[in-house]
Amino acid sequence: KMSTELEQLMLTLEDKTKATKTNYKSAYKKLRKVVEKDFAELSEDDLINGIKTSDNPNSQQATINVAILVYKSLDKSVEKLIKLREENKQKIKLLIKAKNGALCVSLPSYNQLIGHLDGLYEASKWQEYIICYLLININCRNKDLNIEFVSRKGDMLDKTRNYIWFNLLKKNITLVRNEYKTVGTYGQKVNLITNAFFFNAVKKYMAAIKHEPTNLLIPNESQIAYYIQKSTFDQIGSSNYMKICVNHFRDNLNKITEISENRGTDIQTILENYDVCSQ
Repeated sequence: KMSTELEQLMLTLEDKTKATKTNYKSAYKKLRKVVEKDFAELSEDDLINGIKTSDNPNSQQATINVAILVYKSLDKSVEKLIKLREENKQKIKLLIKAKNGALCVSLPSYNQLIGHLDGLYEASKWQEYIICYLLININCRNKDLNIEFVSRKGDMLDKTRNYIWFNLLKKNITLVRNEYKTVGTYGQKVNLITNAFFFNAVKKYMAAIKHEPTNLLIPNESQIAYYIQKSTFDQIGSSNYMKICVNHFRDNLNKITEISENRGTDIQTILENYDVCSQ
């Protein structure tokens, strides 16, 4: 049976996502195993010693967060834990910077991504073209590309789905995202795409899947990451596409602002996590 303390913790997380609950539960159990007592019975220093038995700053951060949450619910002081969390954040930033520095040398250029995109169009690989176009121009994550094609605005009724509305009359495309990582913060995102090549690619792809059982960009939701990676240049995946785009436009504030709005991520986070060549 779960301990009362863990049950109490889960109650404070009732409004969180399933993934968040799972992460906190796992972090609690991990730290509880190390300290061998309920957190309520321990001093802040005892908990910190338990947290520091892990050498991994990311792993430490998860256990610090869960310790703060439990202590706050018990009205215990969290001053030292918060100080440790801030110190740890700096370590994580340095690790990201070091990892990104290595990537700066090995990642392909933005022009190579564009060349690959043009090649997909010339080869009539419409699905792959649409995927890569959206990664480069709308800075989508994998989840964003769980997209359904519609030819009427009135068909975009489900507020938990993403849509591409193919407007034949106006010869444009509207990308509507209701389901992406930070939708809770930024709400629905709508992008109007007027690029003639993209319009034609969508038109051709919709015709190709006309008699398929679904009108989705990627037919199997569980294989979205696989399809996206397979479509990208050298199979480098969506996260590296984002890094290449940020690095290419890092001195163009308007473009970085546009990437931030498209992505649903604040500019500071983008520059800290994706600007791979800043030293």
